[in-house]
Amino acid sequence: MRQLEEEVADVRSRLGYSVRGTAAVNAETLERLGVARFIAKPFKLQTVCALAKFLINALQEEDATPSPSEEALPSGLYTVLLVEDTELNQMVAGAMLEKLGVAMDVAEDGLQALDALRAKYYDLVLMDCQMPNMDGYQATQAIREEQAAFDPHIPVLAMTAHAMQGDKEKCLAAGMDDYLTKPIRYDLLRAALLKWLPKDKRPQAGV
Repeated sequence: MRQLEEEVADVRSRLGYSVRGTAAVNAETLERLGVARFIAKPFKLQTVCALAKFLINALQEEDATPSPSEEALPSGLYTVLLVEDTELNQMVAGAMLEKLGVAMDVAEDGLQALDALRAKYYDLVLMDCQMPNMDGYQATQAIREEQAAFDPHIPVLAMTAHAMQGDKEKCLAAGMDDYLTKPIRYDLLRAALLKWLPKDKRPQAGV
């Protein structure tokens, strides 16, 4: 039980709410711990989809409203390549990008990402670090080698579940431009996109 409490506290500190499921703990215990929703194994796709929608809505309610002083991200101008092998993560990131008005294609590993980038222009790449066949570090190195003669430089933002010291440096050494820790927060994703998406596509003030 203590381990569960510690895990819940960790998730709450990062997301502002908790989701944790296990058949060994009843709903009353989870509610006492502050868990908003839970799912038990074996997972059903319909249940996972419903949970993903709940998570996204909670993030949007908490983080989606910018202050008047914050720059708005224009809708319909950008296309992002999401490189992610987990379906649930694809759904969550995709819903956030849709809310932000950013179009998205999905590649499930580094090899698929390279094929996609050879076939189409993308404004930015969201790159998972741990994937089968070719991981995010290898894929980013290959992207930089292939696009060394190209301009503009395509931003690659790492997405990783690891938050250990040295991880950011490893991402930057591989050629990535920035670093987002999973679970991805809506406000941090929005800020990263505002920072790294090409600014020359955005309408100029007063125009």
